[in-house]
Amino acid sequence: MPSCSAAGAQGLLAHDLVDEIHLMASPVVLGHGRTLWARTPDKTAWTLTEATVYGDSTLVTIYERR
Repeated sequence: MPSCSAAGAQGLLAHDLVDEIHLMASPVVLGHGRTLWARTPDKTAWTLTEATVYGDSTLVTIYERR
């Protein structure tokens, strides 16, 4: 699946259309920003299936829905 905006990801998650999530994290302090995970009454279970570090600080994780 191609990447999408936070709003696009929230919409897909809200409609239960996601079975795998790829997240890339690089530690940067910005002070504020958008929330990726909206508040939802129901929770889904995810399992970390892969984690890879690139360079000195970038972490890519893959989660699959249980």
